[in-house]
Amino acid sequence: SDPPTALGSMNGVLYIFTEKSIYYILGEGPDNLGIGEFYEPKRMPSPVGASYMSPIKLVDDGLLFTCSEGIFLMTRNQEIVEIGAPVEDLLGSNKVLDMKVDTDKQIVYFQTSSAEAELITYNYGMKQWGRDVIQGASRIDSIEMNKDRLVVSTGDQLYFADSSYTDSSTYVPLRLKTAWIRLDTFQGYQRVYSFQILGEAKNPHK
Repeated sequence: SDPPTALGSMNGVLYIFTEKSIYYILGEGPDNLGIGEFYEPKRMPSPVGASYMSPIKLVDDGLLFTCSEGIFLMTRNQEIVEIGAPVEDLLGSNKVLDMKVDTDKQIVYFQTSSAEAELITYNYGMKQWGRDVIQGASRIDSIEMNKDRLVVSTGDQLYFADSSYTDSSTYVPLRLKTAWIRLDTFQGYQRVYSFQILGEAKNPHK
C-alpha cells in the first residue's frame, strides 16, 4: 500500500523512499556469481517520505528530496531536516521536477512546475535561498549541467549561466532580503539613515 517512489545512495547505503516512509539497505549484495545478499531493509524513523519520481540529489550535507510538505534534507547522520521553509510561499502548490547541482559554486537549481520561467536556487554552503527568472522566456522545459555551467532550455531557446554577462552594458539590479533586524537592541537607536553591505566585490557595481 506504500510502494517505492524514489531511490538515493549515500555513504554506501541505498535509501528507498516511499510517500510515507524511508527505508535503507546495507551490504555488498550478490557478486557476479550470485553469491551473497543484501541485508533486510530497515525503516528509518522519518516523519515524511518522498513524492512520486522526486529527484534525489547528493550534496555535501546529505540527500535532498521533496515531498508534499516541501523540500527536505537527509543529513549524513540520517536526520531529516526541512530546509525549504523559507521558500514555501514561492514554491506554493508547484512541484519540483528536477534538481541540478553545481558543486563548484555549491548551488542547487530547482526546476518547478511553475508557469513562470523561474528557478529556485539553494546555496548549501551558505544555507541561502534565491530565485532566478529567465527574462524573455515563458517557461522552462529542462535544465542541465554542461561543463560546470547551467544550461536552461525554454522552447526554442537555450540560456546558460555567465557571470560576466551584462544586459546592453547595464548590470541587472539585485534585491536582498534580510531577516528581521531588532533596531531597539541598538544603544541609543533613534533613526536609520543608511546601511552598507560588508563583502567582496566580484564585478563592477554601484
